[in-house]
Amino acid sequence: MVYLFVFLYFKNSELMKTSMHLIDTGIMLLKHLNKHRITKSSLGKNINRTGISVLRYTQNYSIQTGILLDICHALQHNFFQ
Repeated sequence: MVYLFVFLYFKNSELMKTSMHLIDTGIMLLKHLNKHRITKSSLGKNINRTGISVLRYTQNYSIQTGILLDICHALQHNFFQ
């Protein structure tokens, strides 16, 4: 799990520290596809999207929940655990 600390400056020069727990779903998806030798184009066909779309999902830090649910059903794997 990756922890990211972000420092934000506001117009009134106040400094606010925020933290977010980032789970890189793109890397999780890519590792699963590689481990099980599943092509991006075959996954794309199963979720009614193109292989290029799946490639972009693997390159992003986050995926919309609805898309991730479709991927979970297609791969029969729960990425939410």
